[in-house]
Amino acid sequence: MRIAVVSKWKGSVERDVSRLGVKLDRRNPDFVLCVGGDGTFLYGEMLYPEVPKVLISHKCSGCGRHDLKGVIENLRKGQYRMVKDIKLAGTVNGSPRKRLVGLNDINVHYRLPCAIGLEVKVNGKTVSNNLGDGIIVSTPFGSTGYFSSITRKTFKKGIGIAFNNTVRKEKHLVVGEKSVIKAKVTRGAGYLASDCNRKTIPLKLGDRIEIRKHVKDARIVQLRGRGKRIVL
Repeated sequence: MRIAVVSKWKGSVERDVSRLGVKLDRRNPDFVLCVGGDGTFLYGEMLYPEVPKVLISHKCSGCGRHDLKGVIENLRKGQYRMVKDIKLAGTVNGSPRKRLVGLNDINVHYRLPCAIGLEVKVNGKTVSNNLGDGIIVSTPFGSTGYFSSITRKTFKKGIGIAFNNTVRKEKHLVVGEKSVIKAKVTRGAGYLASDCNRKTIPLKLGDRIEIRKHVKDARIVQLRGRGKRIVL
């Protein structure tokens, strides 16, 4: 069994894992321990897409009171099940080179100093033609983040669309998981972003963005008798 660690306290956690006789492998791990909060999970998914993640909260640096032994034993014995969370892919003008993948959300955002105009369609039907800060297209996992800060709502199934600070007030939408969301830039400029990815894609007048469910899911390891996030 090979394990990689993603954490603010990476060195400390790696030492704990090594003491348990587990091989550390940063290139091709079987599992990734994400020790921290949701941001750590997002970063871990960027580094190791689709590799099973074990979500752990919370590692105090050097305190020596957090025991990983039970987690490692569960993994060794196969005492877990795999839980899948959908991801989203956003593509600009149909170019594979202009594509971002998000576990939380895909963000179409204005570029200072002007607002961005967007015509938004879901499965070919126009649902909005408005001016504002942009749109947030969210997964259920991401609905507790940026999506919720705009809508004050969350959801458990489907894909959510939040209209960010628009001139005309727009009610958020939750559409089916297989839906295709398309947006055309009708005014101004902006950029496409995803999760905590520092890479963004610039948008200009006339650009077309397509957002849909990614072909691959994130995989979270749920140990027997525990939830999706383990508290040590």
